[in-house]
This record gives sequence, C-alpha cells and structure tokens, in this order.
Amino acid sequence: MGKCALCKTNSIFWNYHCSECEKISHLIALYGPASVHDLINKTLLVQKDKIEKKSNTAIDDLTKAEDVKKD
Repeated sequence: MGKCALCKTNSIFWNYHCSECEKISHLIALYGPASVHDLINKTLLVQKDKIEKKSNTAIDDLTKAEDVKKD
C-alpha cells in the first residue's frame, strides 16, 4: 500500500494515482499540461491586481462610511 503520487494523502494499492487524481491526470492527457495549468491559474489563483483592486475598493467603502458618520 502506498500514497498517491499527486495528492500524497490518499492510499492506493495498484495505481500510481488515487481515483480522484486519476481524473486530473486524464484531463492533462486530454488537454495538455499547459491548458490545465492555465485553467488552474485563471480559476483558482487570485491575481495580485485583483487583490489590490479589492483592497482599494474596501478602503474607499470604509472612507465613505466614515464620511457619512461625520455628516
């Protein structure tokens, strides 16, 4: 009994990947590693410019809320 080569958490008996990671491996085989990496980067990772925009929006909202309280 060993560990899955991809997630390193699930135990496996005969395969290199567990059943969950086998789906990911199959997607990589179908679409190529670059496409899968692009999909992950677009959907799961938050870009720095979006983080900055959200923090600036939050700061602006707080400033407006403080201005309303003062009036």
